[in-house]
Amino acid sequence: HTHYMKAMLRRGRCFARIRQYEEAVAEYERYIRFVDEARSSPQNVNSANNAACTFDRPIDITDAEYLKAKQELADARKSTDAAANNA
Repeated sequence: HTHYMKAMLRRGRCFARIRQYEEAVAEYERYIRFVDEARSSPQNVNSANNAACTFDRPIDITDAEYLKAKQELADARKSTDAAANNA
């Protein structure tokens, strides 16, 4: 499912581990965007974006998970910058 939150986070982590930082950043940003959208409009949780997925919804992400993903995004961005400077 395209909105499977754990898969997005795991893809971001895998991309970061294999030093594909741009892909990692894209996955982390997508994850964070879905959580932000769900938190800003909780009444739309069952909208078209989430209708087919009844588990692992963006609205169900804990604050700790969210903050960890934001830190991992920041780390991936730093790694992207460092890789660009070393090239």
